[in-house]
Amino acid sequence: MDALFDYCYGPLPYRSLSLQFECLDMNYYQPNAVINYPNEEAFTRITEFKYFQPVYPQKKTVILKEYPKNYDYQDEASIPYYAIINDENRKLYEKYADHAKQYPNLILCGRLAEYKYYDMDAVILRALSLYEEVKSL
Repeated sequence: MDALFDYCYGPLPYRSLSLQFECLDMNYYQPNAVINYPNEEAFTRITEFKYFQPVYPQKKTVILKEYPKNYDYQDEASIPYYAIINDENRKLYEKYADHAKQYPNLILCGRLAEYKYYDMDAVILRALSLYEEVKSL
């Protein structure tokens, strides 16, 4: 929402990610498609894509390691992934949300638009619910 309104109240803080792909000479690297590593590792999650769609040759696999990094709104290569939600940031978001009310046809949905964390199932449900609201207008 901050980018939408050209950061008129300042940038909303986000956490970004550095994504590192690796091709490994093994059939599988981990026992599941996605595993979170919340402890001593420098990365926070590994995704192994072979679980989503088995591929051949079977003796290789591709993984993606996610490393947390700071988000810089002035760097076009920096991507906001996760809102840093606290009282101060929530108040800043509310300024943007109030500003958005000036545009009655503006429909906001999703992590960046609502400055909140959504799991995929929750954001899909939110989008479907919002669709039903808008459809009935």
